[in-house]
Amino acid sequence: MAEEDRPERQAAPVTVKDAFAQAMEAYNAGRHGDAARLFEAIVEAAPDHAAAWENLGVARQALGDAKGAEDAYRRAAEIAPNNASPHFNLGTLLGSLLRTEEAAACYHAAVERDPNQPSALNNLGIALCDLGRYDEAQVAISRAIAAKPDHAAAHMQLGVL
Repeated sequence: MAEEDRPERQAAPVTVKDAFAQAMEAYNAGRHGDAARLFEAIVEAAPDHAAAWENLGVARQALGDAKGAEDAYRRAAEIAPNNASPHFNLGTLLGSLLRTEEAAACYHAAVERDPNQPSALNNLGIALCDLGRYDEAQVAISRAIAAKPDHAAAHMQLGVL
C-alpha cells in the first residue's frame, strides 16, 4: 500500500493517570514549567483531582509563583480536607513568605490530620518559636522527636529553643 493510501494513525488518548505520571516525571527531571502545564491540563480535565492540584502547587512554588502555588494548595485542601499534605505544603509556602501566623495554622491543620507527622510537628514548632510561643513550640518539637527519634532537624530546633 502506498504511503498516501495508508489510513491515518490516531494517537491513543492520554489518560489522566498517564498525564499525571508524565507531569511527575517532568517535575522530577527539573522541568517545572512542563510539569505545571501538565498539572494544569489535568485539573482542567479533572477539576476534583486533589493530588494534581497539590502537585500543581509544588510546581508553581518551584517556579516562584507564590500566588499560584497558594491557590493550588488551597484548592487541594478544599477537595481533600482530611489530607494533611496540602496543609503542610501551604504552611511551608506561607512560612517562606514570612506569613508565620498563617503557616502555624496550616501546620496545626496538618498535625490534626496526621498527628505523628514529624516534619509537620517540627515546622509547627519552628513557627510557634518564631511567634514567641515557646512552651507550645517545645511540645510540638518534642512530639516530632517522639514520632521520629532520628529527626535531626527537630533535635537541632529543640537545641535552638
